[in-house]
Amino acid sequence: MWILGVIAAAAIAVVAVVLWWASRSPDDLAGAEEYAVERKWEWEAQLTVEQEKALMEGLRSYNKSKDGPISVHSEHAEVMLFAPHTVISLYLLADRFVALGPDAVSYPMSSVGKLLDECADKEQPGVLHLRDDWFPEEGADGMDTAAFADLVMDVLIQHSDRRVTGGSWNGDSLVETFVQADPNEQPNRVAVDLARVFEQYGAAREAQPQTPPIDLLRMILPGMLMSEEPGVLWIRPATFAERNIVANAAAGR
Repeated sequence: MWILGVIAAAAIAVVAVVLWWASRSPDDLAGAEEYAVERKWEWEAQLTVEQEKALMEGLRSYNKSKDGPISVHSEHAEVMLFAPHTVISLYLLADRFVALGPDAVSYPMSSVGKLLDECADKEQPGVLHLRDDWFPEEGADGMDTAAFADLVMDVLIQHSDRRVTGGSWNGDSLVETFVQADPNEQPNRVAVDLARVFEQYGAAREAQPQTPPIDLLRMILPGMLMSEEPGVLWIRPATFAERNIVANAAAGR
């Protein structure tokens, strides 16, 4: 019976993540069958109207396929796959779609399917693979999952640099904030995988058993934010200035 309980709990957790993601903004695949391109988001400028219609047609087909469901949020410039749990930047996806040439518009279902499968298979800039069950049941340093996520959020947003603003935690393994290096440009959004943060936190705790948790995170997060290693997703390609701003803020400088 306990096995059935574990399976049921895991199923509930997956459903909760799907519902949370859907609640962030209307899912652009949940509307009418005929997708109407509104073209009001920055990432759409990479595409012609014809290309965007084809991209969305391909995403809708993938959503209905055996590899679905997926979730698409134009406002947040992201696509979410749930198996495996993957976040994909629409800036990246649009760029890759255009690079496929005229065939992408002629064969949107296979073209989009190929791109999404590549993202699901391999992390890269603009693609983040998330993990389940990343935090120990017994907690760490007196913190549960929510407390650890809150502390990471504090490091990211509790500082005096007004170029780094806002932030959220998805209730699972993703925290994010916004960086605006140029006041004439839209803010860039950076998301950090808490599972990767916690891996480094565990190693740092062993090396420095007396260091307060927030100080450990102030050592860990700047390096992650400056690096292009897996574990951090910029929703559009980050400039050095953007990386430097958020890394210095996380370090408390």
